[in-house]
Amino acid sequence: MVSFEVLKAVDFVVFKQVVKGALNPVFVSKIVAKSTLNLIRAANTCVVCSAQTKDEVFNSVTKLDLTHFGYHSHNDVEISFSFNTEQKLHQAIISPRVIYPLTEDISLPEPPDDKTKFYLDFFADEFERIKIRAEKILATTSTKKETSFIASRNLQLLRKLNHDSRVHFNYLCSRTNLQVSSSDLFIIYVLNLFIIRCIVFYSKFFKPFLSEKTISEDGLRTAFKKKIPWILKHPWLFVEHPLLYEIMTDSKICSSGCEINPEFQKPNSLNSLKIPEPLLKEILEIVHLKNSIKLNGNTNVIVDAFFQMQNKNIENGLPYMDSNSAAISKLLSFFVIDKNNEPLNPNSVCTMLKPSNFKKRPHKDDKNKINLV
Repeated sequence: MVSFEVLKAVDFVVFKQVVKGALNPVFVSKIVAKSTLNLIRAANTCVVCSAQTKDEVFNSVTKLDLTHFGYHSHNDVEISFSFNTEQKLHQAIISPRVIYPLTEDISLPEPPDDKTKFYLDFFADEFERIKIRAEKILATTSTKKETSFIASRNLQLLRKLNHDSRVHFNYLCSRTNLQVSSSDLFIIYVLNLFIIRCIVFYSKFFKPFLSEKTISEDGLRTAFKKKIPWILKHPWLFVEHPLLYEIMTDSKICSSGCEINPEFQKPNSLNSLKIPEPLLKEILEIVHLKNSIKLNGNTNVIVDAFFQMQNKNIENGLPYMDSNSAAISKLLSFFVIDKNNEPLNPNSVCTMLKPSNFKKRPHKDDKNKINLV
């Protein structure tokens, strides 16, 4: 069996590199990000054994169980040999030669461009490798205690990775001065969804060996999304892929050395939604103004002021403001909090704005009423 040190070296290391390492989409080299296979090879190419002679290395690598590294078989791997001049050792290096497609529905948003598609397929490949390694752990651990220890440890590593990825995503979102594209934000967002699915997978797959309850994916997603008004920042967050994600395999994405099941070779349609970068930065700045206006009096006073501007005519016969109740309610509920520091309820605002609900608005003799017209 592969040593515990080797297991520690491969568990979730790919996702870690995306959060904090060389595969972070903001800093990754253009060559690596040029295709899915380049990303997969950059992440998974590694030395698996060393020896004094090449024959020893060859014999060792042919006997090595590569499922510990997330491969179904030796046919999915390219093996090369090199000589390390510093250590004076012959080494065997493995590198992926296939892309493993996603085999389950994770409700992913549609990737808007090539870079995001490459990364999404890259994450899908790694998720499948994580499942392969998990199955191997279950098959090779000799005692329930050992299985429980490794499963609990990996689940804790995933929780830490989930925390780091969420923090990184929110950091990128809040730093409008950084040169962060909407594609990079999309990639880190999708990474969070894959990490969440990994947590849920481990929780269910190793359920007999874990003392804790099965983790809810909806709960983790809600906790991730509820911090920020996402629709103002990234409309693509709500464009979920309705069916099983289908990996793209045109000439721009997959090299001739890449093999993929033809079942997964149907092209995706691109999301037509495009957000210009300058506009995206302005939207991000607006987010910081959420709940920035606090009322120290009754809510119906400010709503009544908008009602007057919306309904009472000025000299030219037009209302002071052209708008509708839905827009006003969304505006006020986003920017304004009441005297109890709670956001205004948009349904309550709409109710106050109805002309027939005059009792909901301040009486004409109310000293707090603002008479605009």
